[in-house]
Amino acid sequence: MTYKRILLMAYSAVFATAINAQVAIDIDAQQRGPKVSPMLYGIFYEDINHAADGGLYAELIRNRSFEDGPRYGAPADMQGWSAYAAAPSQINARLIQPSKKTPLLNAVQHNALELNVKASASTPVCLVNEGYWGINAVQGRSYRLSFWAKAPKYKGTVKATLCSRDGAQIYAESEVRGFPANKVKGWAKYEATLMVNDNDPQAQFAFVFDGVGQVQLDMVSLFPPTFKNRENGMRPDLANMLWQMRPKFMRFPGGCFVEGQESPDNAFRWERTIGPIEEREGHWNVNWGYRTTDGLGYHEYLQLAEDLGAKPLFVVNVGLWHGGMTPYDSIQPWIDECMNAIEYANGPVTSKYGAMRAKNGHPEPFGLEYLEVGNENNQPDPRQQSDHYYDRYEQFYKAIRAKYPEMKIIGNVVAWGDDNPKWNSTLPVDLLDEHYYRSPDWFAGAFHKYDSYDRRGPKVYVGEYAVTNGFGNLGNMNAALGEAVYMMGIENNSDVVELASYAPIFVNENDARWRPDMIRFSSSRVMGTPSYYV
Repeated sequence: MTYKRILLMAYSAVFATAINAQVAIDIDAQQRGPKVSPMLYGIFYEDINHAADGGLYAELIRNRSFEDGPRYGAPADMQGWSAYAAAPSQINARLIQPSKKTPLLNAVQHNALELNVKASASTPVCLVNEGYWGINAVQGRSYRLSFWAKAPKYKGTVKATLCSRDGAQIYAESEVRGFPANKVKGWAKYEATLMVNDNDPQAQFAFVFDGVGQVQLDMVSLFPPTFKNRENGMRPDLANMLWQMRPKFMRFPGGCFVEGQESPDNAFRWERTIGPIEEREGHWNVNWGYRTTDGLGYHEYLQLAEDLGAKPLFVVNVGLWHGGMTPYDSIQPWIDECMNAIEYANGPVTSKYGAMRAKNGHPEPFGLEYLEVGNENNQPDPRQQSDHYYDRYEQFYKAIRAKYPEMKIIGNVVAWGDDNPKWNSTLPVDLLDEHYYRSPDWFAGAFHKYDSYDRRGPKVYVGEYAVTNGFGNLGNMNAALGEAVYMMGIENNSDVVELASYAPIFVNENDARWRPDMIRFSSSRVMGTPSYYV
């Protein structure tokens, strides 16, 4: 039997089956269901699984300001960095702290790297950075380098390179012009451009020194082209995955990331995350086990939402963190922080924070319309970041409403241990943030969940939902189908459910702290799970 005849028989069989399997669908155009909320589907972003540094935030240098350490509370180390020399050349590298004799770049920098170099043109020495599990070198792509240095007694040159892990292949090389600036006694900023001539997803960055003397380094930064060509911007392939979802809103910055852990300094303090990157202190993301540069800061979140065509939804801290709290009757500083954030996003350039926004490159208001008061802070157990939530909410609500009456304010309800959480207060609220991490069967069974909700009460924002039990290893079709059935139920009840967002979005394959996730990636590759495509 010929191949052509086999195909013809197979086609005939399929065609006959299709005819016999025809289904009649009756549509009554006069019986319309609820109008689906135009804001229904958005995204929820949290820095988890290296979703920011080593992920969406395009910075390629790991431990760029020499502040990272092995764990919270431990001293900083040279994580991500290593030094190499061949005899008779030498290079000695050590972290230094600020003193009268050795002032650092500014007050937010607690460490810098000091190099004592003895090298020559024939036997140079190298300082190498491995990036976040490799640097993706792409042929024809231009990379922007910037760093700060102090080297008044160094005699020689320095080259910046991208090379293979064994150093045998050089993909890009550029001598840093004007280095060292001997007329500058203090810190000077240097820049260079690297044009790559080959592909290597596991490349490394290296400084190559051929002179003699001492060099102090800080804030070493390397950027590829970014999404929408934003300075200090996002990794294009990951941001494009978000853009393809056409999100109507973007909730940020978390999640537990909002609250922080162990100290209020480990919470997201927005004002510490804006301005030049060398003036951002960064903080420990203790909740998820690594330090963050805060390079992806409040301004960048607002800019990304705008670039995605999504409305920003900002979550504020109500004076609670994992392991501690500000008493509920002493939270005015947290309220002030919230009000200042709104002014930064929406205020005129004549206001203090509106002028700050304009200075950072965005004179027009960002148009913040949604604000959530707290994250999962309304549990019945006060030991679970949930002290006097309604008292805290009321203070925030009154302050926000008085100055921004059009702001849509979102309140917390019980986030786990309850399939039908309620707003147990007479305080006004626009939307309630419900969170569900369940099995595929639970989601499929929740198709009618919102059929019986009180239409006179607050609207619902399903802020976090995902199959977390029975998803396979990385997320599977069964999980996605369960979520899809639930989402159809949401659409059928969109007069109640105004917003919804899956969680979490990103996971770096090299540091998975939570499974499953919507988008998986490495230094050079990205993959959407079935839940992403649903």
